[in-house]
Amino acid sequence: MPALHNNRHELFAQGIFKGLTQEQAYIEAGYSPNGARGASTKILQAEASIMNRVHELQERKANRAVWTKVDVLNKLAALHDQFAANEDPASGSVARASLMDYAKLEGMIIDKSITADTTIDDLLKSIATTKD
Repeated sequence: MPALHNNRHELFAQGIFKGLTQEQAYIEAGYSPNGARGASTKILQAEASIMNRVHELQERKANRAVWTKVDVLNKLAALHDQFAANEDPASGSVARASLMDYAKLEGMIIDKSITADTTIDDLLKSIATTKD
Protein backbone atom coordinates (compact mmCIF):
# COMPACT_ATOMS: atom_id res chain seq x y z
CA MET A 1 0.00 0.00 0.00
CA PRO A 2 1.49 3.36 -0.97
CA ALA A 3 1.28 6.43 1.23
CA LEU A 4 -2.25 7.60 1.92
CA HIS A 5 -3.65 10.20 -0.48
CA ASN A 6 -4.71 12.48 2.36
CA ASN A 7 -1.47 13.94 3.72
CA ARG A 8 -2.86 14.46 7.22
CA HIS A 9 -4.05 10.87 7.37
CA GLU A 10 -0.57 9.70 6.32
CA LEU A 11 1.12 11.87 8.95
CA PHE A 12 -1.36 10.64 11.55
CA ALA A 13 -0.61 7.01 10.66
CA GLN A 14 3.15 7.64 10.77
CA GLY A 15 2.81 9.32 14.17
CA ILE A 16 0.99 6.31 15.60
CA PHE A 17 3.57 4.01 14.00
CA LYS A 18 6.37 6.01 15.67
CA GLY A 19 4.77 5.43 19.07
CA LEU A 20 3.01 8.71 19.65
CA THR A 21 -0.33 8.61 21.42
CA GLN A 22 -3.39 8.98 19.20
CA GLU A 23 -3.83 12.51 20.46
CA GLN A 24 -0.18 13.50 19.87
CA ALA A 25 -0.15 11.95 16.40
CA TYR A 26 -3.39 13.75 15.54
CA ILE A 27 -1.99 17.14 16.56
CA GLU A 28 1.37 16.54 14.84
CA ALA A 29 -0.49 15.65 11.65
CA GLY A 30 -1.77 19.23 11.59
CA TYR A 31 -5.15 18.85 13.20
CA SER A 32 -6.39 21.21 15.91
CA PRO A 33 -5.42 20.34 19.49
CA ASN A 34 -8.95 21.33 20.62
CA GLY A 35 -10.81 18.10 21.26
CA ALA A 36 -7.96 16.07 19.77
CA ARG A 37 -8.59 13.06 21.98
CA GLY A 38 -12.15 12.50 20.81
CA ALA A 39 -11.52 13.59 17.24
CA SER A 40 -8.57 11.23 16.86
CA THR A 41 -10.71 8.30 17.97
CA LYS A 42 -13.50 9.28 15.57
CA ILE A 43 -11.19 9.58 12.59
CA LEU A 44 -9.65 6.16 13.30
CA GLN A 45 -13.12 4.62 13.43
CA ALA A 46 -14.22 6.36 10.23
CA GLU A 47 -11.04 5.84 8.20
CA ALA A 48 -9.91 2.21 8.30
CA SER A 49 -7.15 3.08 5.83
CA ILE A 50 -5.22 4.88 8.60
CA MET A 51 -4.87 1.77 10.78
CA ASN A 52 -4.25 -0.35 7.69
CA ARG A 53 -1.35 1.98 6.89
CA VAL A 54 -0.02 1.70 10.47
CA HIS A 55 -0.12 -2.10 10.21
CA GLU A 56 1.64 -1.96 6.84
CA LEU A 57 4.44 0.21 8.27
CA GLN A 58 4.82 -2.17 11.23
CA GLU A 59 4.96 -5.20 8.94
CA ARG A 60 7.52 -3.56 6.68
CA LYS A 61 9.72 -2.75 9.67
CA ALA A 62 9.42 -6.32 11.01
CA ASN A 63 10.38 -7.81 7.63
CA ARG A 64 13.50 -5.68 7.47
CA ALA A 65 14.52 -6.62 10.99
CA VAL A 66 14.39 -10.37 10.41
CA TRP A 67 17.86 -10.99 9.10
CA THR A 68 19.34 -14.25 10.14
CA LYS A 69 23.01 -15.00 10.58
CA VAL A 70 22.86 -16.96 7.32
CA ASP A 71 21.48 -13.91 5.49
CA VAL A 72 24.34 -11.75 6.73
CA LEU A 73 26.93 -14.40 5.92
CA ASN A 74 25.54 -14.85 2.40
CA LYS A 75 25.62 -11.10 1.80
CA LEU A 76 29.20 -10.86 3.08
CA ALA A 77 30.28 -13.78 0.90
CA ALA A 78 28.65 -12.18 -2.15
CA LEU A 79 30.35 -8.88 -1.36
CA HIS A 80 33.67 -10.65 -1.08
CA ASP A 81 33.19 -12.44 -4.39
CA GLN A 82 32.21 -9.20 -6.09
CA PHE A 83 35.30 -7.31 -4.94
CA ALA A 84 37.78 -10.18 -4.99
CA ALA A 85 37.50 -10.40 -8.79
CA ASN A 86 38.48 -6.74 -9.11
CA GLU A 87 42.22 -6.06 -9.03
CA ASP A 88 41.87 -2.55 -7.66
CA PRO A 89 43.69 -2.30 -4.26
CA ALA A 90 40.69 -0.62 -2.66
CA SER A 91 38.50 -3.53 -3.78
CA GLY A 92 40.93 -5.96 -2.21
CA SER A 93 40.54 -4.10 1.05
CA VAL A 94 36.76 -4.43 0.88
CA ALA A 95 37.05 -8.14 0.05
CA ARG A 96 39.40 -8.71 2.99
CA ALA A 97 37.16 -6.78 5.36
CA SER A 98 34.09 -8.73 4.27
CA LEU A 99 35.91 -12.03 4.89
CA MET A 100 36.96 -10.83 8.33
CA ASP A 101 33.37 -9.90 9.15
CA TYR A 102 32.26 -13.31 7.91
CA ALA A 103 34.86 -15.03 10.08
CA LYS A 104 33.84 -13.01 13.14
CA LEU A 105 30.20 -13.95 12.68
CA GLU A 106 31.16 -17.60 12.35
CA GLY A 107 33.09 -17.36 15.63
CA MET A 108 36.45 -17.99 13.96
CA ILE A 109 37.77 -14.68 15.27
CA ILE A 110 37.07 -13.28 18.69
CA ASP A 111 37.84 -9.63 19.29
CA LYS A 112 39.76 -8.97 22.45
CA SER A 113 37.98 -6.59 24.72
CA ILE A 114 38.87 -4.60 27.76
CA THR A 115 36.73 -5.16 30.81
CA ALA A 116 36.67 -3.61 34.23
CA ASP A 117 38.87 -6.50 35.42
CA THR A 118 41.58 -5.89 32.78
CA THR A 119 44.85 -4.77 34.31
CA ILE A 120 47.63 -2.73 32.74
CA ASP A 121 49.79 -5.87 32.77
CA ASP A 122 47.11 -7.68 30.74
CA LEU A 123 47.10 -4.86 28.20
CA LEU A 124 50.90 -4.87 27.93
CA LYS A 125 50.94 -8.64 27.41
CA SER A 126 48.25 -8.30 24.76
CA ILE A 127 50.27 -5.66 22.92
CA ALA A 128 53.43 -7.75 23.14
CA THR A 129 51.73 -10.84 21.67
CA THR A 130 50.14 -8.79 18.92
CA LYS A 131 53.54 -7.57 17.71
CA ASP A 132 54.82 -11.14 17.25
